Amino acid sequence: MNLVQDEFNRLSGEDQEMILENPIMREMFSETWSTELGLPLTDVLLAITQLVAKRTGNLEEVFTPKVVSPPKSNVQNQYYELMDWHEAAVVEPLTLALWHKELVESGMTYAQSIIAVPDDEDLSRCRSQALSTLKGSAWAVPKPPQLIYGLSLRAQERRARLLSSFTRVLSQHIDGLSKTQLLSSLNKDNGSWRGIADEVLEYMVQTGKAVRVGTIFYSTNHAPLERENSYHRIVYEFLVTNGSSSVTTLLKHMGYNNSKGRKKIREVLHQLYEEGYIITKGRKWETC
Repeated sequence: MNLVQDEFNRLSGEDQEMILENPIMREMFSETWSTELGLPLTDVLLAITQLVAKRTGNLEEVFTPKVVSPPKSNVQNQYYELMDWHEAAVVEPLTLALWHKELVESGMTYAQSIIAVPDDEDLSRCRSQALSTLKGSAWAVPKPPQLIYGLSLRAQERRARLLSSFTRVLSQHIDGLSKTQLLSSLNKDNGSWRGIADEVLEYMVQTGKAVRVGTIFYSTNHAPLERENSYHRIVYEFLVTNGSSSVTTLLKHMGYNNSKGRKKIREVLHQLYEEGYIITKGRKWETC
């Protein structure tokens, strides 16, 4: 598509490299060009995919018929949203209700049970009871669609359970956890779960359910900008002070204008963008 090719050619060398190397940047530029050029998003994505393939020498990618079907991600997202609803509106209230019942049966008044604070062991035990109680009822864990991304029901259920568990565990650790720590806390640090964990954590970051800083993941409620490392802070504060800036300008400010510096600043910009601190306008970046 010539219009997309023209837009790509107008970009700086640094921005072109971002598109060639990073799928997230391709999607971001695709959305911008779709709006500005009045073209269907699927057509723009297809044009960029072919452009990248030509630049990288992947001729098979260029000549293979493309089938762009973004609704699949919407199906998956809807299912995960249902899982979030079920955890927050059904499982958590029933878990607390069962724990309060235990306290009242042990001799407390109901008023006393309401202000008591459960520990992790209490919550884990009562949550298991809650899930067992709900099983087979109208309020049971939502079933996934027949196929999402070509995965079986069992595979999708494993992802949904991991999403629910990661959300719960991160909410309990204000200092964040690495992927390994998350899996270890659930006794799932093995090869069969690590690949699934990558998918789930990427989904959580992209949908704002978690924030990633380096290799550490935080609950959105526990990850203010103050937790960013100094490199992130310098970039963010420069954009706050100086307004819209290109990658080249940021590199000159950092005094780190080499291949390693360019790679680093792209990673920082991607993270700040994904976490909602900055946006892009054309070839430049600015704070929200």
